[in-house]
Amino acid sequence: MSASFNVNADLEIMYGYPSMKNDHALLDYVVDNVREDAAFVSGVEEVGPAMGGEDFSYFIQEKPGCYFYTGVSNSEKKADIPHHHPMFDIDEDGMKTGVETLLKAVVNFDKR
Repeated sequence: MSASFNVNADLEIMYGYPSMKNDHALLDYVVDNVREDAAFVSGVEEVGPAMGGEDFSYFIQEKPGCYFYTGVSNSEKKADIPHHHPMFDIDEDGMKTGVETLLKAVVNFDKR
């Protein structure tokens, strides 16, 4: 394309974060734990693939893991603005979901 504008251009491809690929067995385990008897989790919804980058992808290159959302977006509280926006905020009530999910996963881990 640079030739069509009579300019010189150098192209440097910079690779970013690796793909974030959940361990399916571990993800199924976490979802099952939440569905069984969760007080703060109102439901489980599958989210399709996304093109965002995430530091967590480096961790799961070393050990199995799974990434999940915890429901901290809430339009009624104006906590639904995308990340990295200056007005970004979370619904702190949704933090209970994350804590409960992680605690259930840890406490029941030996029972799987």
